[in-house]
Amino acid sequence: MSFNGLLKQTITLRNKSGTRDKQGQPGYASPSSLSARVQRTHKTIATADRDRTPIHAIVFIGPSTEPEIDSKVTYDGTDYRVMAVEDVVGRNGQTHHFELMWQLWSFK
Repeated sequence: MSFNGLLKQTITLRNKSGTRDKQGQPGYASPSSLSARVQRTHKTIATADRDRTPIHAIVFIGPSTEPEIDSKVTYDGTDYRVMAVEDVVGRNGQTHHFELMWQLWSFK
C-alpha cells in the first residue's frame, strides 16, 4: 500500500497569516482541506524552550502543504494547535511527508 493510501482522514489546516485582529490575537489564512493519517496519543515532548508540553495526536500529511508551528487544525470537530513539525526526507533527498504533533487548542 502506498503512503497516500494510508491518508484516509480529512483535516482542515489554517497557517498563521502574520496579521492580528482587534484583540491582538494572531490571524489565520484561509483554511485548506488535506488528507491525513491521525493517531491520537497522550505523550509529552520538550519544546524549543525546553519546556515539557503534552501532545494529543501525531499526524502524517503529504508534502503538498507546508504546515507551521502554532497553526490551527480542525479534525473531527475538535481544534488543535501544531506544536512540532518534522519533514521526513525520502530516498531522493526531497520531503516525502510531514509528521506533525498536535495539542488540543483549549489546553493553553
